[in-house]
Amino acid sequence: MKALNLKPWAFLPVFLFFYASQSLAQSICDAPEVKLGNNFIQIAPTGVDDTQNIQCALDLAVGRNIPEIRLARGEFFISSLSARNFVGTLQGGGRDHTRLNVLDQSVDCAAIEARGELPAAIKFAGGEPRIRWLTLAVDPHFLPCATGGSWGSLTAMVHFTGHGGSPSDCTADVTYGTIDRVNLEGPRIYSVVPQPIDTGILASPEESGKPECRNSLLGSIRINRSLVDGFSTGARINMRGDAQVSVLNSDFAGNHLGLGIIDSNAVVTVFGNRFASKAPGSYSCCEGGGIGIGVHNHFASTGATRLDIRGNTFNISSGGFDSAWGVQLTGSSGATAMGCFISDNRFQLSGGEVLTGISSYGVSGGIVSANRISSYMQTGGVFFDVNSGVMGEADHWTVVSNRGLADVQSWDPEAADIYLGANSSHVLIGPGQAAVVRDEGVENIVLPQ
Repeated sequence: MKALNLKPWAFLPVFLFFYASQSLAQSICDAPEVKLGNNFIQIAPTGVDDTQNIQCALDLAVGRNIPEIRLARGEFFISSLSARNFVGTLQGGGRDHTRLNVLDQSVDCAAIEARGELPAAIKFAGGEPRIRWLTLAVDPHFLPCATGGSWGSLTAMVHFTGHGGSPSDCTADVTYGTIDRVNLEGPRIYSVVPQPIDTGILASPEESGKPECRNSLLGSIRINRSLVDGFSTGARINMRGDAQVSVLNSDFAGNHLGLGIIDSNAVVTVFGNRFASKAPGSYSCCEGGGIGIGVHNHFASTGATRLDIRGNTFNISSGGFDSAWGVQLTGSSGATAMGCFISDNRFQLSGGEVLTGISSYGVSGGIVSANRISSYMQTGGVFFDVNSGVMGEADHWTVVSNRGLADVQSWDPEAADIYLGANSSHVLIGPGQAAVVRDEGVENIVLPQ
């Protein structure tokens, strides 16, 4: 066999390309912990502040279309990270092995707010960002904002948003965000004001509080097999344009409000989750007890949100307050049309005088079917338009084949399991649910129980 006669300089182009790639990463990040691999960036923890290294990796990934940033096992420490149009994954080595801790007094929140943005530990504007296989945490005694912020607090642990800025930009904001197998550990305390971080996962436009903006964030948000624990609000969604929202097989534990769908026009699927919300104790910002899922449209012009809430478990406590809710739907003045399907869920309510499995204030159109509702010592069940004359109408609902209403316990022997307020109408209560029904509405149909 004839030997190949390759000249030494034949490998020079390959060598130079490899060397240039490596030196580029080093020259930008200037850190031995940051290494450029084959279409990914690997980052090791420093043991101190890792913000600069991770931020550099995000910037490099966006600039060179690198789809994956890998955080090694260990503890990382960050102040605030952000990326625009990142299409890729920020991932760890597992929720039990890679941990990102938010540092105390480390974020210039005043500068972030001056740009018209909400302060967050991690912010993705636009793009298709995904976070997976890690834990994000904050010490309950920390206040991350060195300047600005609401009482020194960050608005969110993770914020998916658009680009903000001028009204024309705001109308076209789009993001496709994913949280997959992530633990978000909030302060888990409710007696201290302020808290370090208010919301675990936020999907909203930057300009949502400004009247010159149409307040539109389009795209999709997916939360899968994750833990969101110990926040005032676990996840808050403010998206429109029939945005796709999927919350699947996740655990919302110890939040005052587990999942909030606020002023949205979206298609929302909530399946296989556990909501164990609790009251905020003496946390003075909030009134009432825990809420598992809250869907609130404050403006009639928002449009319809379609909800599919199935196969979830709700363990809701009022925590010494007078009330708590499993699913709370609130519309604007005049009935807000929603396509709601609430089925095959388990509601277990405890504490308080008014405990509600499912309530509708000013929302029309939906089916409540095959749910199991139980409460201990207090009132529970299905309420429509409890605040009569305040939140508008609640009409065209069907309530069928729900179980456990006969076993709901109450301090008031005349309390209703299903209550139809004065502004309710065209509600059908199906037979055989063994419920005590109180009907103060118009043209409702209550079949024999």
